[in-house]
Amino acid sequence: MGVHINGIHFRPSVKLKEQIANFKLQHKAKKGTKQYTQQERFERIQRHVSKYGYINRKAAQELNSVSRYIADNDLKLLVSNQKLSSIGIKSGRNYVMMNKE
Repeated sequence: MGVHINGIHFRPSVKLKEQIANFKLQHKAKKGTKQYTQQERFERIQRHVSKYGYINRKAAQELNSVSRYIADNDLKLLVSNQKLSSIGIKSGRNYVMMNKE
């Protein structure tokens, strides 16, 4: 017979909270993963759209090795800067080049 638990809830002491209050956290990139600047990510997304005609959030995420939130933010910025246009809703949304009419 074993003991089963659903989770552990950690409540640090006040002293521990005070000791770690001023810690600065830094993101450490995965080994072998290239970090692109925002401008580089934009250029890579636009090249992809030029080549294939469209891109979605998942493809942008994989293309630039970023989180879904960064990929989503990059695509939203490209739409707001009128570089791309969005078609569809929610997870079915695709992005295409903006018509220059």
